[in-house]
Amino acid sequence: MNVTDEEAVQKHMQYVEFDYSTTSDSSSSSDTTVSEAEKKKTKETAEAFAKGAKTAEDFAAYATEQGTEAKDATFDSIQ
Repeated sequence: MNVTDEEAVQKHMQYVEFDYSTTSDSSSSSDTTVSEAEKKKTKETAEAFAKGAKTAEDFAAYATEQGTEAKDATFDSIQ
């Protein structure tokens, strides 16, 4: 089977994750809730990060400076 260069192309991206704190007395991971205040705080943190990341020359370095870690993902470009 021959694969064209176009078919073989993969895309690469870097991203960060923003985790919520949960409020639960249970140790069961299925019994957790996130307060609206925590959601709002996390959204504001992510938006501020995105604004700075747009002008950063090195995304991974910027993420580290902001106290988080850049993660890598590779995926096929064909839809």
